[in-house]
Amino acid sequence: MIDRKRELKFLVEKFGEKSARLIVLWGRRRVGKTYLLKEFCSQYPAIYFLATKSSKKDQLFQLSEAIAEFFNDSLLMIKPFSDWQEVFVYLKEKRSERFTLIIDEFPYLISTDSAIPSIFQKGWDEHLAHNNKIVLILNGSSISMMENEVLGASSPLYGRRTAQWKLEPFNLMDMTGFFPKANLIRLIETYSVIGGIPYYAQFFDPALSIEENVKSKILKKGEVLYQEVDFLLREEFKEPRTYFPVLSAIASGSHKFGEIAGKTGMDKSNLTKYLAILDHLHITYREVPVTEKFPHKSKKGLYLIRDPFINFWFRFVRPNLRHLEMEKIDFVWREKIAPQFDHYVSRYCEKIMVDVVEKMTGALPFDCERLGRYWDRNIEVDIMAFDNEEKSALLGEIKWQKRPVGVKTFKALKEKGKKIKALSACRKYFLLISKGGFTQAVQEMADENVLLFDLRKGWPSLA
Repeated sequence: MIDRKRELKFLVEKFGEKSARLIVLWGRRRVGKTYLLKEFCSQYPAIYFLATKSSKKDQLFQLSEAIAEFFNDSLLMIKPFSDWQEVFVYLKEKRSERFTLIIDEFPYLISTDSAIPSIFQKGWDEHLAHNNKIVLILNGSSISMMENEVLGASSPLYGRRTAQWKLEPFNLMDMTGFFPKANLIRLIETYSVIGGIPYYAQFFDPALSIEENVKSKILKKGEVLYQEVDFLLREEFKEPRTYFPVLSAIASGSHKFGEIAGKTGMDKSNLTKYLAILDHLHITYREVPVTEKFPHKSKKGLYLIRDPFINFWFRFVRPNLRHLEMEKIDFVWREKIAPQFDHYVSRYCEKIMVDVVEKMTGALPFDCERLGRYWDRNIEVDIMAFDNEEKSALLGEIKWQKRPVGVKTFKALKEKGKKIKALSACRKYFLLISKGGFTQAVQEMADENVLLFDLRKGWPSLA
C-alpha cells in the first residue's frame, strides 16, 4: 500500500480497543477508501459489504450472504434478513471474537431509503453500542451526504460516531510512490495534471512523456479519464451542469468574484450560493493573502479549484470537446495545451511548493506558523511565511523557466519585501525556487538568509 500507513494504523488501533466503535470514513471518489478498507480486511476479521442503489430486499440479501459467509451460518443463507433491525439483533446476539462490519458506499443506502440514518441510529443505540465485539465502519464518497446525513448536527447519527477520518488525496511527496523514477520536475508536471488521486495515477505510464500520457489517457474519447469529471460531479449534484460555467470560469483564470460573475453572467445571489456549495463540497476554495488577520472578512479573496485534475479538465478538455469528439487529439495538444502548459504548471507549482515548504519547516530558519501566498494591487509573492510573533518572515519566488535565475530576480524579491507594510518589523529571509537552476552570482549569495531550491536536484534540504 502506497503511503496509507497512517490511515491503516488508525483503523488497527480502533479495532484493538475494547469497546464498540462506530467509525465514519469518507473522502472524494477515487481517493483510495475502498483499497484501504480491503487492506484492513486482509489482516483483521471483517465483513465487507458494498452498498448499491438497488432495492431494500436486494441490499439485505447481499448483506445476509456476506454475514452468513463470515460466520459460516447456513441457516442465514436459507432465510436472509428481511429487515434492518434483524441485522442488528443478529450481530448483537452472535457470540464471536471481535470483528468489523464495513458498509462501503453508505450514501447509496440513504439514496434508496431516506430513513436509513434513523434506522442505523436505533440499531446502534439499542443493539450494537454496548457490544464490545463490534467495530462498525460507515464509508462513503458523496461528501455532501456523508457530512450532512451522517456527520451533520441534524442527522440522527450525530453524536454516535466514536471516531472519524477523512481520507485526503496524496500530496506531491506521497506521489513519488507511484512514479519512483520520475525526477522532481516531471513529478510536479504530473501532479499539476492528475493531482494526488491514486486511481488517476494508475493510468499514467511512467515510461511515457506528459504529452503522451495526456493525449492517450485524457484527451482520447472512450478512456476513463475523458469523462471522469462528468461522472464525479454527478455523484454530488442532481444537475451538475449548473456548476459547469462557474468551474470553467475559475479554471480559465477568473478568480475574483466579479470576474467570475462577468464570465458566467450570473447574478450576485446565485453565484454566491453556487460558490458556497462548491466550497462546502471541497471542490473549490477561497484563498486570501497570508497577511489577512480576518480571512472570512477579507475582500481580497480568490476562488480556486482544489483538485488539479478537475481544474485541468475544465481548463483544457471541456473547451475542446468538439475537437476531441472528432479525434483531433494532436491538434488540441499542439494548439490549445502545449503553448499554455508551462504557464499552467507554474501557477500550480506555487500551491504545490507552499505544501512542500510547510512539510519542511524544520529545515527553515524559523518555525513557520502561517504559510501561504501574498498579493495586493501592485505586488505578488509566491510564498510567504511568518513565525508566531511575526518577528520573522520568509519571502519566496518560484521561477518555472529553463534559464537560470539571476540576481535581478533576487533584488526584485527584496524590493517587494520593503514595500509590504506587514513586514516592516520583521527580519526577512528569502527563498528562490527554480526549474532552471541559478547563476553563479546567485549561488554565491546563498547563506542563512537566502535559501536556494534547485528543482533539478530533487528534494531540498533548504539548509
